Amino acid sequence: MSVLVWKLIPDDAGSNLEPATLPHPAETLDESSRLLPGGAYTTFRTYEGAKVLCLSDHFRRLEETARLAGKPVYLDEGALRAALRRILAESSPSSDRRFRLTLDLEDCPGVVYIASEPLMSLPPSAYQEGVRVITSDLQRQLPQAKLTRFIARAEPVRRSLPAGVHEAIMVAPDGRLLEGLSSNFYAVKNGELWTAQEGVLAGVTRSLVLECAQRLGIVLRGEAARLADLPALEEAFISSSSRGVLPVRQIDQYVVGNGQPGKLTRKLMQAYQECVRERAEPI
Repeated sequence: MSVLVWKLIPDDAGSNLEPATLPHPAETLDESSRLLPGGAYTTFRTYEGAKVLCLSDHFRRLEETARLAGKPVYLDEGALRAALRRILAESSPSSDRRFRLTLDLEDCPGVVYIASEPLMSLPPSAYQEGVRVITSDLQRQLPQAKLTRFIARAEPVRRSLPAGVHEAIMVAPDGRLLEGLSSNFYAVKNGELWTAQEGVLAGVTRSLVLECAQRLGIVLRGEAARLADLPALEEAFISSSSRGVLPVRQIDQYVVGNGQPGKLTRKLMQAYQECVRERAEPI
């Protein structure tokens, strides 16, 4: 099924929502991003058909990326929410969807493209058993900004992932394990939670995961685990808006812990799901 893409154009009377014209249909959100003007982007999913977690934070992230790119833009949150409600009403509001908002920073700064596709959830076994990931030397050029140009740079790595490998974790030249191509990365070492504070995106989901960790009394280390730590990691997981908290059972050739989701990871998975139930709000 092709991705549906709309164009929200700000004007003096408010905002106009219209179908976007692409050079050819896009089959994935990433493909739609490559067909649109370059800019800032954010991705999120719906819950129960028409609820979203921390939607205002996603809007603010678009504005922050635009500021970091030297092209500050103010977004009309009310107009964006109205556009999303209209799109859901015209699609299938009873089923969950993924959305990607792209803030044009090149052709017509301020225009927002809204791409949508049905949510394809991972099988329960991915959360029960964990997934395999590999490492990559790819890095973001402006780590704090979520710019669509990174999607094109990451595509060759994504396409070359071996069968059965879910994600690639980007590694800094000094060996720090930074983040995934579309996720944040966490490791448990000596009973403490390690995750990079610098050189990574400050993900919306990541903020919730760290909040859950603090609430559970888990010791947080604001620094990245390193390649040299892989043989000794007790647990590992990644997070994103679509995946939530997803356990990692193997990194490259190294089995993490006993090869099963660990105690802290399972606690955070449960706490995150409770957070979703408590905080997901109607668009």
